[in-house]
Amino acid sequence: MTKETIKKIMKDNLIANEQRAEEAINFVRDLIDAEIEHMEKTEPYATNYINTMREANNSIMNLLDELYE
Repeated sequence: MTKETIKKIMKDNLIANEQRAEEAINFVRDLIDAEIEHMEKTEPYATNYINTMREANNSIMNLLDELYE
């Protein structure tokens, strides 16, 4: 993703700067972590879903890296 694309998405979502974008990304990451933890406790055999959520979190972390490139 290009820096211009990130800036456009930030603007479209009323995110003023990289710090606010990082906070939003971390919020989503925390939500996914909570969902993973919940599923591991309540549906431990839902391994495909849990693994998909882990992959999503890894992708989100990659987006955070792109934010500061």
